[in-house]
Amino acid sequence: MDWSHDFEMPIYLPPPERGELRTLLDAANYMLALPRHRFGKPVWQEAAQAVVGAARGEVSLDVAWYAICRALLVERLY
Repeated sequence: MDWSHDFEMPIYLPPPERGELRTLLDAANYMLALPRHRFGKPVWQEAAQAVVGAARGEVSLDVAWYAICRALLVERLY
């Protein structure tokens, strides 16, 4: 697995979290740090599967990027 792949465009996190996700590793660490009640939601589980799939080379980075953005939007955090 290669977690060092850069997204074509970083994902900017909204306040209060702030910061940005530039790589698959950034995204994985962000999701692992989410509270259990957030990470347990289906939209975050789908995002996690996409990130792991991208690290394995099974799906494109764009799919992982979109899944994370979608999870943030669904939570109205983006």
